[in-house]
Amino acid sequence: MLNYSRSVEIIAAPDVLVCGIGCAGIAAAVGAARMGAATMGVEKWPFAGGTYTASNVNGCCGLADMSSGEICVGGVALELLDRTGALKLPLESRKLFHPISSTSANDGDRKIAKFHTKIPFTWDMEKLKVAADRIMLESGVDYLYHTQIIDVVTSGRTVECVLIANKSGVHAIKPKIVIDCTGDADIAAWAGAPCVMDGEPQAGTLEFYAGNVAVPESKQEIQDKCAAVLRKARENGRIGIYGGPFLSFPAPNVLRFNVTRLPVNGVSARDLTRVEAKGRDDAWRMYELWREELPEFKDSYFLTSGPAVGIRETRRIVGEYTLTIDDINETRGFDDAIVKGGWYIDKHPADSPGYHPVVPIKAYDIPYRTLLPQNVDNLIVAGRCHSATSEALSSSRVGITSMGMGHAAGVAAALSAGAGISPGRVDVNELRDNLIKQGAIL
Repeated sequence: MLNYSRSVEIIAAPDVLVCGIGCAGIAAAVGAARMGAATMGVEKWPFAGGTYTASNVNGCCGLADMSSGEICVGGVALELLDRTGALKLPLESRKLFHPISSTSANDGDRKIAKFHTKIPFTWDMEKLKVAADRIMLESGVDYLYHTQIIDVVTSGRTVECVLIANKSGVHAIKPKIVIDCTGDADIAAWAGAPCVMDGEPQAGTLEFYAGNVAVPESKQEIQDKCAAVLRKARENGRIGIYGGPFLSFPAPNVLRFNVTRLPVNGVSARDLTRVEAKGRDDAWRMYELWREELPEFKDSYFLTSGPAVGIRETRRIVGEYTLTIDDINETRGFDDAIVKGGWYIDKHPADSPGYHPVVPIKAYDIPYRTLLPQNVDNLIVAGRCHSATSEALSSSRVGITSMGMGHAAGVAAALSAGAGISPGRVDVNELRDNLIKQGAIL
């Protein structure tokens, strides 16, 4: 054991500090700054966007109610889609595409199209990096990239300071309100808020791209061919477990693969190191199988992967309310709803290959109370570390839903800091009114 002490300079004292500028964090920072709060954000990567930019995820998961085809998340998320050219605001209609699921009173009759393209547009990760920088700068957010959050200093039920480390050294930030958008509930856990983590969380994925693929007119056809090759390789012992495969088509003759299936403890540096190496190895093995077996891949090349494994589930706070699978399946309404969840029940198993069951749902309410941790008064969380059961999280964890949660957390933090009250005492009607003014769909 080493005892170590030093004096640390406090370099900023913002009204609101956003820890992690991923999907939730971008919207949180912009939402707070547009309310007039002095807002700062810190991010370990040299860019914002989280899984969209650091893990090559390009789907707009959670954007729409799959049972109706209508957009169900607005605000900052829609503005970013507009800025990246994926859609054009103002929308002529919120119903941008046909429903991809059918629902009935009999759960057994609920179906999702086998090839679920979900949304007719996707993120361009490079455009998103630029759009995120611009929207934060224009909104007045002060932010630091290349900056790792390393600890918190608490006093009673209050986070007094957040410690950061970067090339400039180790420093402290002293905010009024902290928003934990780390995805892993790092701030909440270090501050003493109760958290839970399942013994076998959902598998992670290292996504990758292949270029110059001769994609046939039927996208279902190429997906089926890729799946058949993997099944055969698995039976012959050439590969281990894998997911799907799930394909998307971000550019002509380019395929994106959501296929590596990586059991991982996402809050263990040692385990993350292991799966980054395994993910890269698995990706190359699968790609080489397709190039060996499928004529469509004959002249293709491996384009890129990562840079980081995408993590679906780690720690979650135990909040003032915990979202449950029954809340989702029964489409329960909540007076303190701050965003709609639209993604299906999508729990990626850690121990089996191929396609896994997915259950379509109707858009449902996510309560503000799921963003409020217990035992820490000046903290809000947003994104996949909010208070939800593991089953419910398999829907609410996705990127666009996380952006909606982040937007709400940012507005709530600004109201809290401005009034000198804890986030738990913010008037929910005032919060909802301000979210609607900023374009949110409730």
